[in-house]
This record gives sequence, structure tokens and C-alpha cells, in this order.
Amino acid sequence: MNIVIVGAGVLGVGLTEYLGRFGHEITLVERDADIASATESRLDVMTVVGSGSNPSTLEQAGIRSADMIIAATPNDDVNLLACHFAMQYGVEKRIARVVSGGILNAPGIDLDALGVTHVVETEKEIVKAAKSLVELPGLTETADFLGGNVFLRGYRVDGNMPISGRNLFEIRKLAGDAEMLVVAIIRDGSSVIPSGAEMLLNGDEFLTILPRESYPVYRTLINRPVRKIKKVIVSGDTAMAVNISEAMAETADRVLLLDADREHAEAAAARLDKVEVLLGDATDTNFLQEVNVAGCDFYIAAGKDMEDNIMSCFLAKAEGTCRVIALRDDNRHFDRFLALGIDHVISPRLVTMQRIIESIQIAPIDSLLKLKNAGLSIVRAIVSKRNSAVGKPLYKLYNIFKKGTIVGAVVRDKAIIIPKGGTEIAAGDELIIICYEQNIPFVNRIFKADFDES
Repeated sequence: MNIVIVGAGVLGVGLTEYLGRFGHEITLVERDADIASATESRLDVMTVVGSGSNPSTLEQAGIRSADMIIAATPNDDVNLLACHFAMQYGVEKRIARVVSGGILNAPGIDLDALGVTHVVETEKEIVKAAKSLVELPGLTETADFLGGNVFLRGYRVDGNMPISGRNLFEIRKLAGDAEMLVVAIIRDGSSVIPSGAEMLLNGDEFLTILPRESYPVYRTLINRPVRKIKKVIVSGDTAMAVNISEAMAETADRVLLLDADREHAEAAAARLDKVEVLLGDATDTNFLQEVNVAGCDFYIAAGKDMEDNIMSCFLAKAEGTCRVIALRDDNRHFDRFLALGIDHVISPRLVTMQRIIESIQIAPIDSLLKLKNAGLSIVRAIVSKRNSAVGKPLYKLYNIFKKGTIVGAVVRDKAIIIPKGGTEIAAGDELIIICYEQNIPFVNRIFKADFDES
């Protein structure tokens, strides 16, 4: 595919590196000449200096022959305008990153008329990720697919769970009519794509794909009933911190927002009815003690300074906070932060990148930390009419697939199917496939024709 990416920031460069692995022709548009030159040298990719909101710049980037545009700058106006012009040039797929939800929430806004075929709302996705971690404490992985209708959840087995010591055949019986599929087990640092006879042992981390409606049964199987969270503390001088606080108020009895910026804190207090807004520095141990951070169930650091987010989480943990979550765009040292006691690190860049990639068929979504560390990836594919998989039950398809590849979900006519061995593949099916990273080229070859059609 010919892809134009607008913006050579961290997100744009990450997408360029990622999609470049799969043989796509990518042109990168960047208004800063120095950044464009450095990126071109480092990535060996064609760059065009100029604004993505300028039609002449887009023409230099080859927009007339492009199959897709991804507008990934921090500027919503530029992203939306780039998609608008791309529509007029006949580009079929037009993806816009939107940092602030204000534009989309304005009355009368029609994204189709603007030319956007896919929109990725950074703030909304971060809030969703934080909320899922708070609503089910102990999650090791969380991701939603297909508009939030399919969940991937990771959890660690303990002896109090009904599933402990049972094989996957037995667990399916326990689940009854609720559909779910364990697609990977991580044991002693190694990953296993399991068969039905595989047992879940204490200490195993297991990854499950399930439709939204099966979530209550999933919680029963891991012995984690819904409980009201008593107290959540959010820190930060950002719109993200305000949005997270507002979302937490739906889940927790009491929510505090710690804000070091007086003007921002006053604006937040005027907006938030169910949140206590306190002026103070979250990296000050005395202040954390004053707000009794030790007595909260969750502490979420969502400030502008990503290093301060990490530091305040360490301080909150040292004071006795139950669980801490930090927002950090730089994904370096994630493993070390987790090993040192931070329960979760949410990367706005990686979450946004994951959502953008999810809108592109047959591109693996491997930004999930544990999956990547375990050598696993998730691949989405659309089955075309001429694909050899059409009409075959999965058990026969697995004879074609290499060992270490499993279909976790099938979407057919907007219905979600958690497949069994006898499930037949039909033309138009959308598959969510989990495989070892070394199997990605093989999976891509099987579904390459489908990608070319998208």
C-alpha cells in the first residue's frame, strides 16, 4: 500500500517504523525541516517538508496515488484538514488522530463530511484503559477491539479461583453459555498457545479473548466479583487528569484530583461536581501524606511531566497506596518500573498507535507489553472470497497454520463468534489471530490478498 503519514513526532515515526516492516511504501510529511531530514536519514524513508494541511505539500507526498493517509500530528486542526483534502484526492482510507474530544463533542460535527473514515481519540482511549484497570484490579493486560465489543484480558492464577488446576476443556464447561477462549499462557517467562488439555496452574498468567457480554462470567471464574472502589486519587495539571477523574467518579465512592497549577485546578473544580480538587505538588511526600494517599485504592499520575508521574507513583507506593498507575509516553524502562512496584504504565503514544493499527487490516498489534515480551502478537485479517480458508473448519485450518497460531475470535455480520474447532470460515469474516512473532510472515502470506483489497 502507498501510505502518507502526516507528522514526524514520536507517534508518526513509530507508525512509520512499524508499517515499514510490512513492505508498504510510506511518505512522511513534517513541517520542521531539521526533524524531517534527521528522520529521513535514520529511517531511510521519503520525507516531504511542509504542513499536512497544505494541498501542495500533500501533492508532493504523492497523495494522488495514496491508498491511505494517517494524520498523526498533535494538532487536531491539521489532522482533520489533511483528511479533508485527502478525501478530495480520492484517498480511500483516512485516519485522524484527535487529541482533544472537544472538537468531536461539538454539536453538528459530521466526520464523514470532514473526510475522516477513522478517528482515534487519544484522551478517550487513555480514560478507557485507566478505567478498565481500576474496575478489575489485578489485570496484567487489557485491550479492547472492534469498537469495544471484544475484550482481551490478562490475569494471574491464584488458588482461590475456580479455574485453578483445571484444564481448558473443564474451564469451558464452567463458563456455560458464556463464550471465551484462553489464547495464551505465560509460565515462568515462556509463552504457550494452549490446547484444550492444557491446565492453568497457580502463578500462570493467562490471556483470554471474550465478547463484552461474557465479562461477568469471566469475573466469576477468576473469583473477582464487582466491588465498589472506595477512594481514587488522580494527580496532574492536564485535561487528561480531569477526564480520568471524571470517569473515576462513576466507579469510586470518593475521587481526589491533585493539581499543582492554581488556574488549572480552579477550572477543574468548576467542572467536576463529584471530585475534590486540591492544590498541591504530587511529588511532595508531605502533601501526599496530607491527602492520606496510603488510604486510597488507586493512585493515577496523569500530569504533563512524565518523569514526575513516575516519581509520584513511587512515592505513593512507598506511603502504602494499594495500586499505582502512571502515564508515560516514553516506553523505555517499562519493565524496570513494573519490577520496582508500579502496577501499570499507560503510554498515550502506544495506546493511540494501537488504535490506529487496529483500523488497518492484517497489521499485528504488538504494543501490548506482556505480549511483546512473551514473543506473541495479535493479527487482524479480513477473509476474501477467493481465500483458501473459506468453507474450511478451523481444525483443518490449523493443519495449514504453523504450530503456535490460534484464531481467537471471528466477527461475522457484526456478530462475534468465539470459535471452536468446527467453526467454518466464511468470506467476509474478520479474524483476530494470536501467534508467535516468527509466524507473522506466514499468517501475512495466507491473508495477503485480503490486505491488498482493503
